[in-house]
Amino acid sequence: MKKIILIIITLGLMLIGTNIYAAGDLIVSGKLGIGTSTPAYKLSLMSTNERRGLSVDTKIDQDGILPDNFIIAADYVGTLAGSSTGSLFGMSAVMNLTTLAPTAQSLIAASFRSQIGINDDSIPGATTVSETVGFEYTLNRHWHNLRIYNIANSYGIRTKITEGSLDGAPINITNHYHHFIDDPGTLTTINISNLTGLWIDRQTAGTSKNYGLVLDGDGAGSDIVFGPNQEARIYSSSGRLYAQDSFGNQTILSPHDPETGEWIYYSRNIKTGKTVRVDMERLVKAVEKLTGETFMAETLIEDK
Repeated sequence: MKKIILIIITLGLMLIGTNIYAAGDLIVSGKLGIGTSTPAYKLSLMSTNERRGLSVDTKIDQDGILPDNFIIAADYVGTLAGSSTGSLFGMSAVMNLTTLAPTAQSLIAASFRSQIGINDDSIPGATTVSETVGFEYTLNRHWHNLRIYNIANSYGIRTKITEGSLDGAPINITNHYHHFIDDPGTLTTINISNLTGLWIDRQTAGTSKNYGLVLDGDGAGSDIVFGPNQEARIYSSSGRLYAQDSFGNQTILSPHDPETGEWIYYSRNIKTGKTVRVDMERLVKAVEKLTGETFMAETLIEDK
């Protein structure tokens, strides 16, 4: 009888506790561990053999959604303990590949995916959406900021490869693309009028210089290459702009002599070593002298 009463009391306390937390908030003053008995952080989640370690599903049953109705944010308020060094991460995703299997499908540390559509054929009509954004980075000046912050370099997106340590076995990568824009191929249910792989809007906010794209190299490592075999390229060397075709012909695209400023044609074949230089300005003047006709006009335009 005592055992039965004890079981009833225990079940009653469990139900009371469940109802208390179900009706309100769960407040933990220390560390909260899910799937682990020794949480190392304020919230430690350990998932084993599950497709998703963490799933957050938010449903808003209303037509009008304000801009800030759904936010995942990490706000840091502090001074880095007075230190002048350190890094702050609003969101950090790290995935360690430690499998012993001979092959692995893919490794994605962080993925942002937007899906459009509703699986209900009883809702007819069409919806007009102004824009969809897969990833957006905004450097925002805080409202009513009262302190001056001098930032040396700001990066919207920065990717890099680091070795971490020189010990142990190497990691062999066949092709690495810092930024790869995939081809959607033939689409049958999605209709796109204009498709752009990379669009750089006009840059005008710089008080000193405005660049749309900078290739920081001098003859190597920052070429613009064309074609499936990357045999044709445009590159800069010593302040001159060159074009090279698949046959090894390197031609100056800025057709002026660096010393005299005269119009020239210059081309060199890197396979045969043959170099061709034509003084185009002198040639035209010689033809004008022989024919008495004018083919080249020189004018000076004053800056206004």
